[in-house]
Formats: sequence, C-alpha cells, structure tokens
Amino acid sequence: MRSILYILVFSSLFVSCEKEEEKVHVITSITPEAGLVGTEVTILGSGFSQEAGKNIVTLSGQPVEVLSESSTSIIVEIPEGARSGKFSVSINDKIIYSAKDFTVQYLPVTEQLVY
Repeated sequence: MRSILYILVFSSLFVSCEKEEEKVHVITSITPEAGLVGTEVTILGSGFSQEAGKNIVTLSGQPVEVLSESSTSIIVEIPEGARSGKFSVSINDKIIYSAKDFTVQYLPVTEQLVY
C-alpha cells in the first residue's frame, strides 16, 4: 500500500514540474522612435504570437498594418492619419504598451506660387 502511495506522490510531483511557464508579454523597444507616414517600425519584445494575424497592433488607438511578426519582433507600417503616441499589442486578450511614444512626423507644407 505504501509503495502505491509513493508512486502517486512522485507521479504528481513529476506532472506538476512539467507545467508550461507563463509567457512574459512585454515591449522592450521601438525603432525608430519617430518617422513619417509609411515608415516601417520594429517593435521588439517577448511573448508575441508567432501566428499571423494574432498580434493586433495600434498606435494611439489606431490600427496599424503588421508586415511581419515573430515571438520577439513585429514590424509595422505607419498609416495615413496616424497620431503620435504609444504602441499597443494585443495578444490573446492581453494588451501591452510601449514605454516610449512614437512621434509621427510630417513634411512641412510649402507655399505654392501662383503665376
């Protein structure tokens, strides 16, 4: 009887040690930190989904196009009408934010001469 008890105890310890560790979801950097519409920005971090379309990225709440993605990096393109602010990445109901803001730059409007 004791041997069965020992087997059950050791089996449960072995199974509990095999539990998958919780993934850490974090944005560690954005590069560059400023750019024009059309700029490609690399978001580095951990815990991103490797499945296409599972990382939902926004800049100041506006969706941005994801060009490529892996578990440690996401490359996005700054869209028309974008506003400066933080990036957010939504992964399976978890939302993480960049520590730094991305600054959307605009070309200065030049005066046009009418002849």
